[in-house]
Amino acid sequence: MVSHEAHGPFFLLTLVSSMLALAYLSLPFVGVLLAALVLVVVTWPAFEALSDHIGPRAAAALLTVSTVAVFVIPLGFAAVLAFRELLEASNTLLAFIESGGLETWLIELRASLPPTVGGWLGQVEIMGVLERILERTVQGSGGWLTDTVQAIGQGSLQVLVFLVCLASLYIEGPGLLATLRRITPMPPPILDRLFEVFRQLSYSVLVGMAATGLGQGALAALGFYLVGMSRVALIGLVTAATSQVPVLGSAVVWVPLVISLLLDQRFAAAAFAAAWSMILTASVDNVLKPLIYRQALRVHAALVLLALLGGLLTLGPAGLLVGPFVLILFVTLFTLYDPGPSPG
Repeated sequence: MVSHEAHGPFFLLTLVSSMLALAYLSLPFVGVLLAALVLVVVTWPAFEALSDHIGPRAAAALLTVSTVAVFVIPLGFAAVLAFRELLEASNTLLAFIESGGLETWLIELRASLPPTVGGWLGQVEIMGVLERILERTVQGSGGWLTDTVQAIGQGSLQVLVFLVCLASLYIEGPGLLATLRRITPMPPPILDRLFEVFRQLSYSVLVGMAATGLGQGALAALGFYLVGMSRVALIGLVTAATSQVPVLGSAVVWVPLVISLLLDQRFAAAAFAAAWSMILTASVDNVLKPLIYRQALRVHAALVLLALLGGLLTLGPAGLLVGPFVLILFVTLFTLYDPGPSPG
């Protein structure tokens, strides 16, 4: 075995370069890697208990299959329903425009408004502008439908990587942890502190996901119940599941529903549902997650929100998960470096 003293600068430079190259290649999957690690940390007591009875490999397989049943299948079902609703709304709107219904709808809308408002709209040609916007939106629907299909394919690949990493971490986790302890220059007490804080934040991440999903689902069901929509329970369930989809989130559910209200000429209901969804339903994620993460991070909620939004802009959807962990790494290390003035 070669001693550490025999490792010259070139060897260390090559080692660090290869590590950075591997990290760069892993960037597309950094979110799912971290998600798998979070789930393993949270469910590790269950894995150990099962390993004592059926062995580690069988326990890893059982927990991976359970993850598919509890998380992957419901999310996939919700995504299929949301995509179907979006596709039906697009086809209905396209047929509505091609049949001349849009022109009739705009004329009826203008006639239903007060004369002063209707006359002003006629002078500034708002109706023509609105018609051109709708036509261009529907004509370009093929592009976003293609993008949606591509996103589903990429999402399926992410799920596959997540499940492989999940099963591997259950089996290889202790060995990886032992290697990290052996090669890191950090003292064991600092490593133990970092692992404990990571475990606490992992629980907070799952609690945050559950809280935002339930909150958005409940608000979506209530909002569409108030406008007289049917199947509000299903709307709430699908919204809760799709709320974990970054960027789009619950919009894949409420946008087609608002379009259907518009086509039914329920303008007030459509306006109310759109405002309710954008202002209340969509804001749950921006309110609950920073508050929940703050309890684990013990920092100001503004910093948590900055980590979430900064992670999103820097790494895309994966940054919503990576951001808080980067923040907690910094805060923990800084607190260990400078614990502050001693009391008294």
